[in-house]
Amino acid sequence: DAMHEQLDNPETSEKITEALLLTIERYTSLKKCEIVGRLFRQYMNGMIDSELLRRMAAAIDDAFIDDLEAYLADDWTITSKFKPYQAQLVRAGLMELIPDGSVGGPGRPMYRATLLGSHMKAVLVPPARLLGEAESPD
Repeated sequence: DAMHEQLDNPETSEKITEALLLTIERYTSLKKCEIVGRLFRQYMNGMIDSELLRRMAAAIDDAFIDDLEAYLADDWTITSKFKPYQAQLVRAGLMELIPDGSVGGPGRPMYRATLLGSHMKAVLVPPARLLGEAESPD
């Protein structure tokens, strides 16, 4: 109810509507629209605020859909092995390059999810899957 009341606020509803329409209009993939729709549902459920929704929508806009889908489908521990999508999601702000602990050389590239990427994954991926459990057949 509180979320619906916020949408009655002209300033808040204008920001959200503008962000959603501009983002969806730019998408060449309906899959991206579906992901933004799932995020909007989380906004309506109070899991994320309007600023975080806009930041996530902008990251989705910057990401290549195949890389984004690979990230969302991957297991939660992603820093141990290099996966092709990781470097591509740095530009979108969902992943970041981290030091691998090598001394005296470049080492191998390692990536981890940024705070934005972790939060996006946490609200989009069922908790059981993040823990490696089988999903329930609901």
